[in-house]
Amino acid sequence: MADKSPKDSGMTSAGDGDGVQDLTAVVQNLLGQMQDKFQTMSDQIVGRIDEMGSRIDELEKNLGDLLAQPENSPIPHPLLFVYLIMQYFVILSTHL
Repeated sequence: MADKSPKDSGMTSAGDGDGVQDLTAVVQNLLGQMQDKFQTMSDQIVGRIDEMGSRIDELEKNLGDLLAQPENSPIPHPLLFVYLIMQYFVILSTHL
């Protein structure tokens, strides 16, 4: 007859249970850290989107103001398009 060790019989020692609990604690800790990092990143992304939305709103207001200016305004209409494109790229470059 062959002797069965505790490992073969499906029994575990008390030390094995502690190892599983330690591993579980480590995994839970890592998952918690990952969740915190993802939450921080998510908050930063939402903040940047909100800021970009505010800047776009300001740009739209400025565009409306420029279009409402009389023809003898300091910014001639041919340069208006160039000005708006420059503003657009400034907004994009600050959020990349």
